[in-house]
Amino acid sequence: HMLTTTTTTTPSSTDADATEVIAGGWQSISDADELMAVQQLLAKVKPDLVSQLAQGGYECTVDDDVIVQSAQRQVVAGTNYMAHILVAGSEEFDVSFFVALPVNDPEQVPTSLRV
Repeated sequence: HMLTTTTTTTPSSTDADATEVIAGGWQSISDADELMAVQQLLAKVKPDLVSQLAQGGYECTVDDDVIVQSAQRQVVAGTNYMAHILVAGSEEFDVSFFVALPVNDPEQVPTSLRV
């Protein structure tokens, strides 16, 4: 399904066309390093991800590659993520999860994982 990013254009003294994300709105992640960071977050909960995929009828193992192809984030009291992933090189899924603020979870382990 398609997600939209909520943005607003705000005048600025240096760039009249500056676009900023509204607090609480979804923002697309396009930087390769940031996408890799989302992938590393999902790696922390890979057994849960594999289990949820299995509950949905897709068989895979923790040894199968999970590659984040695209992602969005929403900054709240922590960060909500939605990611489009490729599993075992052939099946695509949308997943969502939450990462608490570092002060509340120094390990940055995703919670509320949903496939």
